[in-house]
Amino acid sequence: MKSAIIIIAVLAIAAMAQTETSSLRVEEVFSVETAEELEASLTDGYPMPWLAEILEDETIPEEDRYWLDCRVRAVIAQDLHLFFDEEGNPVHIEADWIKPSENYWRESFLITSPSRESNEYQVDFGGSFDGRPGIIVGSHGDRIGEVSISGLLLSGSKDGSLFATSINQISGYGYRLILLYSDGSYFVSPIEMGYGRCGVSQSADYVILAARGKRNLWNREDILPRAILLNRSGEIIWETELEMTPIGNPTPVISPDDRYCAVVTQASSAEDRLNLLLQVFDMETGREVWRLEDPTGTRIHFSPDSKTLFIPGNVSEASAFNTENGDRIWTDQRVSSDALTYVDLRELNGSNNADFLSAVIHPAERTAEFFLALFSNSGRVLAIDTIDGGMDISPNGCIVISENYRPNSSRSVIPLIIRRILKDGE
Repeated sequence: MKSAIIIIAVLAIAAMAQTETSSLRVEEVFSVETAEELEASLTDGYPMPWLAEILEDETIPEEDRYWLDCRVRAVIAQDLHLFFDEEGNPVHIEADWIKPSENYWRESFLITSPSRESNEYQVDFGGSFDGRPGIIVGSHGDRIGEVSISGLLLSGSKDGSLFATSINQISGYGYRLILLYSDGSYFVSPIEMGYGRCGVSQSADYVILAARGKRNLWNREDILPRAILLNRSGEIIWETELEMTPIGNPTPVISPDDRYCAVVTQASSAEDRLNLLLQVFDMETGREVWRLEDPTGTRIHFSPDSKTLFIPGNVSEASAFNTENGDRIWTDQRVSSDALTYVDLRELNGSNNADFLSAVIHPAERTAEFFLALFSNSGRVLAIDTIDGGMDISPNGCIVISENYRPNSSRSVIPLIIRRILKDGE
């Protein structure tokens, strides 16, 4: 009961804050609670009337409309295993699960068939690995290609032409970075490491590997932890030694414009000066651009325009930073405690220029459920959703999507809420 009371109170405060923000208003345009409701909304085909109206509205930037189209198609694909081709014809695909290749745009998808067939693959330098093959399709259900192995934890590019994993082991050789291409071929890197996590650029041109160190048992020097940038062919562009151990989760990230990458490391012994260290590197040179000692969170995100890096945190510690110089440009101290009380922001994302921000909120009442919040840059609470998932904002801050889905999982996307952010005169 306490949880319900808290959420109701928060909703009331959020509604009041929205009314007070005369230059902004947030309007719900579509919502569904069940797969049956989603299916019923498609009675007249795709796009639905409300979506067609938005997609034809030239007052909304084209990239926001494209983002919305991809994201709605993704909901239908993930929850109904249904696509619509260029002519609007339905395309049903049998699948065990369907996941986006890349989480923000969701322009392409990795699909694992219901069969449990697993293949074994040989590696040039020795050993082998195995896994279930998968297919890749575009947002219209058109087949793009196939990959040797599929998995929920694979990192992929926007167009689905490249996937990577560093958590698969090669028999007799331990963990290795595996690059998977859409023609079914693969490359296994000889880079040695104790363990690693990797991120793929949206462009499919780069892979960043955060490799843990490894004690060498053959009387050679120990292998040190390092950050390694590779091109899509697996060739090393640069590598740099890391001061501490890369965290096991989440993965390092590459900015959408391929200018920067960010790696978080953690203390591995009492001798380490820091508990956590965030480093931002120049992608071209491997030079450290700036660092943040003991960041308040590790699930970091770049804005769609790459100019902002969002870092979650505890009360009054979640922040947004200028990617180029590390200047703090936003903090949740702007959010009035009278408008919203919470323990921490588990996820923090935002639109270009951090005009709007979204967060996964852990309420002050420990027994209460997580919820989602939308803020203006000034800290106004514009919307609250009691969904245990995520909230994303279109590049220019015109559309907001709240959903149940979590990246790297097979969870359903529904329940789903889609809103427009409108300014005066719109």
